Amino acid sequence: MYKQAGLWLPGHRLRMDKTDGDPDIEAEFTILRKTACACVLSENGFQDCEESLRFLESEEGKEAIIGLHVDGILDYVNPGREYGYNDLKYHFR
Repeated sequence: MYKQAGLWLPGHRLRMDKTDGDPDIEAEFTILRKTACACVLSENGFQDCEESLRFLESEEGKEAIIGLHVDGILDYVNPGREYGYNDLKYHFR
């Protein structure tokens, strides 16, 4: 997801923790520990930050958040893929 966040959100600050060698922030959330399938918790800006909220509510922001999640999931299931959200989105509208 971090790779796609960097591509879809240029100029936006991405929170990360590389102290253990990867960019994700480690947390002991029950939903992450007790699930029987792959899962990711994603933080998409802050509702209490006016600038962040404006971006999240904009069409550009919605497309970026959707695109980074779709492409991040596609990276996980098929790292060598030749297609992405921009190729697929017109099939679902």
